[in-house]
Amino acid sequence: MIARALLVATLALLGSGCCDRDDCEPCKDAGAEGPLPNVGDIGFIDAFPPLDIGGTCPLQRMIWGGGEPIVDVFASGEQVLVVHEHGVALVDPHGKVLASRTHANTIETAAFDGAVLAVTDKSQLTYSGPGLQPASTVSLTEPCSDTVMVSGARLVCGGATTYPRYAYVFDLKLGKLVTKGEPKGFAFTTKHWRPMRRVPNTDDFVTYYDGSPTQFMLYRVDPGTHEVIHVCDDLSNEKDGGPVYAFDTGGESLVTQTGAIHRILGTECAALPTGYFFKLGTLASLAYKEYFGGMDDGNAQGQIVALVGSVESDITSPCKNGCSLTKIKVGTDTIVAKRDVALSMVKLVRVRYDAACGGLLVAYEDTAGLYRVDRLGAQ
Repeated sequence: MIARALLVATLALLGSGCCDRDDCEPCKDAGAEGPLPNVGDIGFIDAFPPLDIGGTCPLQRMIWGGGEPIVDVFASGEQVLVVHEHGVALVDPHGKVLASRTHANTIETAAFDGAVLAVTDKSQLTYSGPGLQPASTVSLTEPCSDTVMVSGARLVCGGATTYPRYAYVFDLKLGKLVTKGEPKGFAFTTKHWRPMRRVPNTDDFVTYYDGSPTQFMLYRVDPGTHEVIHVCDDLSNEKDGGPVYAFDTGGESLVTQTGAIHRILGTECAALPTGYFFKLGTLASLAYKEYFGGMDDGNAQGQIVALVGSVESDITSPCKNGCSLTKIKVGTDTIVAKRDVALSMVKLVRVRYDAACGGLLVAYEDTAGLYRVDRLGAQ
């Protein structure tokens, strides 16, 4: 009965789409021939017509939907990997499922480097190529609070239960744990590992601690020993911080949720009197009372692609009072593309840069209580 209710709610939601706006014939041809097929009690929806009729890069198209919470989403060329609580799906630009894999235990973290997808549950790491098969597994000593991939197909797992917080590094080429323990060079106990984001083109990664004080923390994975090394913290301005952040050209600077730009000084930052990053300024292209609800940087190519919302919106749902898909060139502080988008969003899960369309993949929970991934084109 629950699955039937979810299906009815979803069909009602889509009823306000293209068939109300245009002729119904294009809707029939967009995702499947004839009427929508019966999706049964699976709770996974892969045959809905797109929200915008067109080619590979529509203005807005739902490419995945289901009743299970989404853990993460990744672009893999023109295809998309959707990680949900009990499985992974590889879908094409129109939402057709090309491959899928189920997991008996609840997936808690996911990381992808373009060649290797790694997901973890409470006791096991599972990894494979983007085609999903074959998959290999490694047992975990403890659950990961978050994970990140660095060079050499190495996965960093931030321990979720031990105190002090351990870092575990797995070599996925060898299929084994290569190091574990507290980060080296750290004067205080690691407070938090979530979220972990790799500084592009380096073996560094950043985490954010939402405590008192709030802070970004920079770590490095040694290429030889695989040990995780604490480099420095950024306490320069609590109001600048937030769990949503991206990187500028080459990963030299971090751009925060409020548009503040913090230069990452690498090995030098530990020698500064404050031990912090260096704040360069704030993006003027982000208007007063606007913030980045979700943002990505396209592997630090100098352009931020984001869902921009207003501070009056719920921080977990930046489109509550309307939002825009915005592309900002950081170096010149200019908006290169912007358009309003309509998303029936209750909670934003993740945005990822969609290089094939120059826009975003947006994973979120909708007002019907379903989880979905929409593809948003920039034009």
